[in-house]
Amino acid sequence: MNPPQVPIGGSSQDAGEDYRFSIAGIGIRVDVEGAVFRKEPRRRDFENADQTPEIGLRVVSRALQAESSGRLVFDSGMVWKLFDEDGERVFRFFSRLGGDVPYKELRIGPDYREGEIVLHEPYDGDGLPDPLEYPLDELLVVHRLGQGLGVELHCCGIVDEAGRGWIFTGHSGAGKSTLAGLWADRDVTVLSDDRIILRNIDGAVKMFGTPWHGEAGFAVAAGAPLAGIFVIEHGKGNDIEALEPISAVSELMARAFVPFHEPVALETAIDVLGLAAQTLPCCRFRFTPDDSAIDELWNWMRTVSDA
Repeated sequence: MNPPQVPIGGSSQDAGEDYRFSIAGIGIRVDVEGAVFRKEPRRRDFENADQTPEIGLRVVSRALQAESSGRLVFDSGMVWKLFDEDGERVFRFFSRLGGDVPYKELRIGPDYREGEIVLHEPYDGDGLPDPLEYPLDELLVVHRLGQGLGVELHCCGIVDEAGRGWIFTGHSGAGKSTLAGLWADRDVTVLSDDRIILRNIDGAVKMFGTPWHGEAGFAVAAGAPLAGIFVIEHGKGNDIEALEPISAVSELMARAFVPFHEPVALETAIDVLGLAAQTLPCCRFRFTPDDSAIDELWNWMRTVSDA
């Protein structure tokens, strides 16, 4: 059977082209084998035809079955499950419409570098969403990061006028989007209001923006050397309290996206977060959601810069 016309969501590309983007320095190539596809808007800033691909995927279409022949590794309890089929990792994605039959799969090797996205045939059509739509793209990157490359954190991240990166990590509701909006009025670049990736690059921690933004909608494809870490929470005033490295690592791990079913991913996260906590200032920041919080941070950050 000839490959069907496979829409992928956003602006269309010509048949025969591949789709390339880069997140945190990880180049991803998606081969569509002559299909027509459209790009998801949130990934537009991350398109990068010049980045050497580290992950290669191809899009195919065939009928999927309700049952997997593999071992269940993880069940998100919502839209996806992960299976191991003779060493191959198989992510299966479900919707209410499809019931027990997945509407797509990501089948990929254990190093998360080469694989295919399988679209369930009955779901073909002009209304089909992007095969890489969230959460597939994030799952792919998080699992590849776990192979010794880095870790993703639930946080807001900025780059100041001196090119230094700062992250503000917190659970949902801690104020990440609020801080991002307040920072946007200052002379900084907000890389993300919800997801930042940290990587150990030549013995130093570097931070990167991601496409997976929060309510404030900040998602910039850029990176910077990490200069400091703040664990944020709402308070009755603005207060910055230093954290010991061991406490900082504990706080960061509680806000990290780590695929614990991959042992090397846990080791990677501890190594990267441990390096950050040992070499950079880490603080708890209790704040009120107004400009006074940014003034307090600005003053503290400049003091650190002058030290």
